[in-house]
Amino acid sequence: MEAGKQRLSRDTTRDATCHEINALKTESEDLEASVAKSRFIHLFVFKIAIKKFSDVLEHLSDTLP
Repeated sequence: MEAGKQRLSRDTTRDATCHEINALKTESEDLEASVAKSRFIHLFVFKIAIKKFSDVLEHLSDTLP
């Protein structure tokens, strides 16, 4: 019975090859870099937008009586 349990559990799990593991690690690193780059761009654009918006508000407050 124990042999059957081991065989069944072995059928559901699979050993990954070294090549597959390295490929997944590389893909994970690439995804992390991509997310970091996207986050940086998002924050940069957001800061520019806030600065422009505050400049517009300041300009409007200067022109209003």
